[in-house]
Amino acid sequence: MYPYQPGEAVAQARSRPWQDQLCAVGFPLLATMLFMLSTRHGIGIWPDSVRYMNLSPMPWDAPLYPGLLQMVAAAGMDISAAAWGIGLVLTALNAFLTWHVLRVASGRTVPAAVGTALIIIAPQSVGLYGLAMSEPLFITMILATLAAFIRYVESDDKGWLYGIGIGVGLASLTRFTGPALGAAMALFLLIQPRRTLGERIANVARVALPSMLLFAGWAVVSELAAGRSTGRPLEWLGNMTAGDWWLSFEALTAWIVPGNVPGPIRGALFLIALGAGLALVVRHARRALRAAAKGRADAGLIALPLAFFFFTYLAFMVLATAIEANLHLNSRYAYPIYGTSVMAVTIAL
Repeated sequence: MYPYQPGEAVAQARSRPWQDQLCAVGFPLLATMLFMLSTRHGIGIWPDSVRYMNLSPMPWDAPLYPGLLQMVAAAGMDISAAAWGIGLVLTALNAFLTWHVLRVASGRTVPAAVGTALIIIAPQSVGLYGLAMSEPLFITMILATLAAFIRYVESDDKGWLYGIGIGVGLASLTRFTGPALGAAMALFLLIQPRRTLGERIANVARVALPSMLLFAGWAVVSELAAGRSTGRPLEWLGNMTAGDWWLSFEALTAWIVPGNVPGPIRGALFLIALGAGLALVVRHARRALRAAAKGRADAGLIALPLAFFFFTYLAFMVLATAIEANLHLNSRYAYPIYGTSVMAVTIAL
């Protein structure tokens, strides 16, 4: 049985005892402190960072993060200082949004706090936020989309579906893997209870339309103005080998145990954790969908698109590695589904 009566989880999530207020302030402060420690010698600059800073002859990347960098730098700041300032703001904002989504969706303070902490203090989080890269902004767009999803489920207001679509579009303009988020949302809408098939298809269209308009509009304008957009030809240029796929799998196992643990043990532990997490989410999904079918839907339904995102994102990355040469599923590219997987399991507990 659910630990809450219908609607009780949402009602409790809306109450704000002192523990909730402490977490809402404390987690952003903790994330900010870790960011400042990791960037005490300056924000990290990787080869991709040079493209984002428009210092490369071929800056072919999604435009939102580079545009934000250039906008802040236009105020007179050094481009590295601009990247540091943006990173600082995104670090605090994402910590707060993570806590908020988990608190509302789970309806409980302690699991939401544990899940938020597991994301914030993870070495991969601290390391990635300390770089001038687009992933933190991508996470912001994912979290904002999840917040819109919660509002849709709570209110059943179809206007929030357009908000979800805008979030997906902005995520796609931050990283070209953004459509995987839209696919996860669409999968949920196609199985949402108490809807006819026509209503489900219409709801998918409400998400797809604004996201496609945003992305396609940018691509057309960019091609006309600069003669380029994604910069990636639709050709099968991927060159992943079996060894590369194993290294990609090892990058995922780093979520569970450190890299100095033997590979077979790390792989086994990762698969055990993945199986246990999926079992929890499936159990939660069945309960949540049954309750929604009786008119008792609440924010906990968000665990479903979060779980779908794990598979749609991996599928998108497999497709991307087949199209783009020298693209590997390293810890950076795998990071988005680390946070969303922790969130899904936290809500399902």
